[in-house]
Amino acid sequence: FKTLKDNSTKFNTVEVAKWAGYFLGKAKEYGIPCIIWDNNERLPGTIPFGIFNRDELSWKFDDVRQAIMKVYEEENTDEKNS
Repeated sequence: FKTLKDNSTKFNTVEVAKWAGYFLGKAKEYGIPCIIWDNNERLPGTIPFGIFNRDELSWKFDDVRQAIMKVYEEENTDEKNS
């Protein structure tokens, strides 16, 4: 995610959300199952891939959560309409 940071050290959640929606949407289109590997890290000096707080069982960035869930909510809607 280093490429998804803005000019400072701030994590660019808008770009991460766009990437997640695109990547998971394409994988779904081709029938490729995906998982999100989250190392739970957000501290300086670490690889900051923590998007889910395991201690509190909550998402750290709601826009990223929404982008991920949107891909699979569409699938559930399609199944209900069949």
